[in-house]
Amino acid sequence: MMKSKKVLFLTLALLGLGFYCWAQSSSAYYERIQEYEPSDQYPFGRLHPDAPSETSQFDFMVGICDCTDSVRTADGSWFGYPSVWRAKYFLNGYAIQDNYFHGKGHTSNLRIFDPKTETWKVTFMQVLPNYFTGTWEGGMEGSEMVLSRESTNSKGIKTKSRLTFYNISEKGYDWKAEQIRADGSAYATWKQFCKKRK
Repeated sequence: MMKSKKVLFLTLALLGLGFYCWAQSSSAYYERIQEYEPSDQYPFGRLHPDAPSETSQFDFMVGICDCTDSVRTADGSWFGYPSVWRAKYFLNGYAIQDNYFHGKGHTSNLRIFDPKTETWKVTFMQVLPNYFTGTWEGGMEGSEMVLSRESTNSKGIKTKSRLTFYNISEKGYDWKAEQIRADGSAYATWKQFCKKRK
């Protein structure tokens, strides 16, 4: 009887030790695969050292920016309002996600550099005032980040949208959205002037 109790005790002790070792290794594993995600120490995440070097081209967005928006209305005039644009590294430091907030809606972008095509793929998502998603592609042109998207409107007419980040610095950046006409001229529809909060 005493021998059976010793065997049972040793078995339970070994099982407990095994579970403890598994828990420790699992914890280290989960920490490792999320090492570059946002954390208390790094609230906006970090660039993974194995990510394409071009991923750092959007580093200027990472953090929180206070922005002033100007949107062109139907009569051609401009309407302004304040907004907040915040961005972080995600997918364990291989990409950037940003979220845009203003009084009437919220949007998000997933920014991923594709090394095979050597282009940025930026997928936009909107839920208010209605659902919309689309992907813009492009890259750095000199000191500006330029992205474009071609689509067909409800009348069957092909259109081209161009988004440009410019005046990029540690203090912030400016952004504009343009419709590219058939003759190649650009018609600005939206502008943002963003200053880094942190």
